[in-house]
Amino acid sequence: MKLTPIAVAILTTNLLASCGGGGGSQVDQDSPISTTPDTSTGTTPPAIIIKTGFITGFGSIYIDGQRYLTDTSTISVNNQLGQDVSSLKVGMKISLAFDETAEGETPEANEVHYENDIEGVITAIDRNNSQLLIAGTVVSFNDLTHFINVSEAALNVGDRVEVSGYFDSTTRFIATYIELDDYFDNDSYEYTTGAVSAHDTANKSFSLDGLTVDYSGASINGQISDDVSVTVSGTLSDDVLIANDVETHEKSYRGDFSQEGVAHYEVEGIITAYDTTAKTVTINGVRYSLAANVQIVGGTTFAVQSFVEVAIDSTTNEIYEIELKNRHTDSDGRVKGVISAIDSTERSITLSGQRYLFTNSTRVEADDNQYFNFDSLQANDRVEIVFVSNNGVLEIQRIERERESEQEYSEEWELKGTASDVDSATQSLRVNGILISLTSTVRYLVGDFLTTAEAFFTQLIATPTLYVEVDGYYDSNGNFIATKIELSQSHSSEQESSGSDNDSNSSGDSDSGNDHGHDVGSDNDDKGVGYVELEGRVSSVLSSSSFMLNNREIRLDSSSKLEINDNYVTLADFMAQLTVNTKVEIEGYWTNSAFVYALEAEIEY
Repeated sequence: MKLTPIAVAILTTNLLASCGGGGGSQVDQDSPISTTPDTSTGTTPPAIIIKTGFITGFGSIYIDGQRYLTDTSTISVNNQLGQDVSSLKVGMKISLAFDETAEGETPEANEVHYENDIEGVITAIDRNNSQLLIAGTVVSFNDLTHFINVSEAALNVGDRVEVSGYFDSTTRFIATYIELDDYFDNDSYEYTTGAVSAHDTANKSFSLDGLTVDYSGASINGQISDDVSVTVSGTLSDDVLIANDVETHEKSYRGDFSQEGVAHYEVEGIITAYDTTAKTVTINGVRYSLAANVQIVGGTTFAVQSFVEVAIDSTTNEIYEIELKNRHTDSDGRVKGVISAIDSTERSITLSGQRYLFTNSTRVEADDNQYFNFDSLQANDRVEIVFVSNNGVLEIQRIERERESEQEYSEEWELKGTASDVDSATQSLRVNGILISLTSTVRYLVGDFLTTAEAFFTQLIATPTLYVEVDGYYDSNGNFIATKIELSQSHSSEQESSGSDNDSNSSGDSDSGNDHGHDVGSDNDDKGVGYVELEGRVSSVLSSSSFMLNNREIRLDSSSKLEINDNYVTLADFMAQLTVNTKVEIEGYWTNSAFVYALEAEIEY
């Protein structure tokens, strides 16, 4: 929601191409970089710290499990001063200033600033790959994304949303917070952020990861050049963002702080580039030099794609400490159910016979109670949990309490984790303790490709550590009804693989990811293979059985399951209602890398 002209300091962007150099993307304790803190100056640092991170809970404000008091805080939300803590939500990326206090005391936040990263209308959805297209920017959501006033299943093309998050090293924007933005006094502009490339001074245009920005009529705040981080507001026209405002960013925090005597800055984010020769890293669109004695905390190495918190000297702008937080970007499972037991001593809850443990960094969410926490839980509460396995202990990364009457508890949903009690004879298995009985109507996928039930169970039995994702819903009796099941690598394996690939591109220029400019889809989808779930608006009707959707040709036939407003119709009736700009949802698969054959298609008015 934007109520005033844009005046922000949003830093989340990707400057992968800006950090060329060196022959590698990893540093370890054996490198020339010292891990001994610098005590040579003998001076006492100032008392103010400015910290940027993601809200994990309330009762004042928690960032990554650390509490900050807000009783006397000045709070700004989207450049609106005078807000209170109730206007903040879990998952928002904020910056706050606080006084260093005596050890053991809870710091008091003097100022708190929040600015969204992306805002606009959803023009395309890829549910199979958990991606949205907003303001010409591909936004990825995952199990850790907090949805406000909407669920991921209820998102629709045409919805206007506000997004907070960060870019990773492949130029994907990862949403930590998505809110349905249905305020009546919204302006009509789209807002996005990114790193400038292909800057054309003659035509006054540049690119943001494939999105062309025309700034010929825009108000400019700062100096535009390639690799500079910017925030742009404007209007989309034929895949070009006609800008009315462009602001460049060089700060490592959000908002205009009035604090003086800042000791250092603390910033969370993904390392998007690392120059081993110049000893610089890029985080949230800002390139920092590494101090000669930088200290690594929580591990021995860091690399491109590592999620970290860094401490930055306010005078030298050098990073003197890097804390590794690698499991903040992926999870090992997702489950929904009713709490059967609570252990207040060990701070754990039990769902479907499995125990899940709270930690200091657990994110807690409840739309009806901002101050929801572990002590608020009761037996028989309905909750959704995202967890990570730490040496066999299931630690809760995110927990959301849902009202019993809440529709989204029983709506279409994904269950994720490793399988147990696999029985190919009865075609059943358990995921996170929940029994899944698979019927003849279930779609089976292995690695994003349709397969048979027999082939699916053969692969699962041969490789029991594979990650299982089950689409389905809870019926009125609380039973989980599966509609689709897929085998794939675990999330942690995917992250590690992605990290190694990115490492090889971390020196020198790279246009990795730019092919996604105005599109949504996985690598397989871009290559014209695999399963597809898309939502968008028809750009052209090609024939009596085909049309273009999200830059892909979609073909139907008499075997396709076709619906209009939840009523089954014939192919002829379906195509008769299909015109340019009609909103359509399809599920299908690539055929001959040329077109998508739709198993199902639906029009909703």
